[in-house]
Amino acid sequence: MVKFIDGFLNLLYPPKCIACVKVLTHDVKVKICGACFSKLELSDEKVYGEFYFEHVRSFFEYSDMLREIILEIKFGKKAHKMVNLAEVALEFWRDDADEYAGFDAVVPIPLHVNRLRERGFNQAGVFAKVVAKNLELPLCDDLCIREKDTIPQAMMTMDNRHTNVLDAFLVVDDERVLGRSFVLVDDVFTSGETLNSLAKSLKDKGAKKIVCITVCTAYRG
Repeated sequence: MVKFIDGFLNLLYPPKCIACVKVLTHDVKVKICGACFSKLELSDEKVYGEFYFEHVRSFFEYSDMLREIILEIKFGKKAHKMVNLAEVALEFWRDDADEYAGFDAVVPIPLHVNRLRERGFNQAGVFAKVVAKNLELPLCDDLCIREKDTIPQAMMTMDNRHTNVLDAFLVVDDERVLGRSFVLVDDVFTSGETLNSLAKSLKDKGAKKIVCITVCTAYRG
């Protein structure tokens, strides 16, 4: 019966490529066609720097195609596409699972309540849920809040990004942070200021170790 229902739903709503919306075969593992899949540029290097987190690991280089997908997710209110994009990204997971065994939870970059109300969901939270399941770690999306309704970082110059997100986040439960390690998750890593601001808030409350994971990177050091 379950197979019959799945087959019926596939006929009504056939799987489509997240980039070009080409209809795919029903047995596809991830929702992206071969042509668009070939355009993805892997980002294999972890980025280290003068951050409050240890490093950030991104799956892809930020391309025009990924930019269009992420904008559609954010402003087209298509949370399911972030799930699909996360599944595509995890096809390229190359990290040793033991590397994350000592971490306590996955924490998505929170949205301000005003922006959450506009979009209806947090795209980083959707991605974090898939990452947490893959790492077999708890998802903590209520550990921090975004106090400041900041201007989107994409609209800021590189020089102003630090100031824009300075003290933007508040840890709401200090006891769940002290001595613990976290994996922070966001969609795009550009300057690192947003992730760094949240990492600082957690470190100020006694977090032990922090690393980050993003879908893609536009960071140039």
